[in-house]
Amino acid sequence: MRKFRSILFICAFAALVVGGATGLLRVASTTPLILQAEVYEHAAGHAESAPAGHAHEAEEWEPADGWQRNGLTVLATMVATFGFALLLAAVSEFAGGIRNWRAGLLWGSAGFAVFVAAPSLGLPAELPGAPESPLLARQAWWLFAAAATAGGLALMVFPRRLLLAVIGMALLVAPHIVGAPAPTAGQALAPALLEHRFLVTTAIVSLIFWLALGAWLGLSRSWFRERLA
Repeated sequence: MRKFRSILFICAFAALVVGGATGLLRVASTTPLILQAEVYEHAAGHAESAPAGHAHEAEEWEPADGWQRNGLTVLATMVATFGFALLLAAVSEFAGGIRNWRAGLLWGSAGFAVFVAAPSLGLPAELPGAPESPLLARQAWWLFAAAATAGGLALMVFPRRLLLAVIGMALLVAPHIVGAPAPTAGQALAPALLEHRFLVTTAIVSLIFWLALGAWLGLSRSWFRERLA
């Protein structure tokens, strides 16, 4: 029970420190790109609704630009960080735990591969106004890609048996052989350069997040282990 409480504390503090810092980084890096893309999206929406005479439908609520939007971005990132930290800490305990910050970097790299790199090969980060496939199909494929990548990496790294390593490699490529759901016909509203900047920026921020989270968990676990020894 004492160990469980320490893990909860470590993950909660990770949400405050790593999650808060990553949220601010997103506000400074990706949010401006999203706002630029929304300009094109709103312009296209106004053009389509130009013929007057139709009643305005109630619009879905969305946070106002500025402190409200930025605050929700930081808060959502902190909540997600707590969940990812719990997951990473729990899974790593089956392999003896994250012993130090160096091991944390390896575990963070694995988290990046599972939750960002592999799914992004089929479903890259998209700006508002980009053609999309059905939501349920995207969610199902994303889960498939993440689970297959996690299982594949585990089979390749931990058992150290050739047959299991081959099975692990097959799991890694399986989602991409199946293929991600194709987006609906249409053209992205934002310029290609803006999309490219968003894709690269999102990947860099995600990599920083996962490396920082892994290193934080390793440092915190080693600190608690010394205190509880």
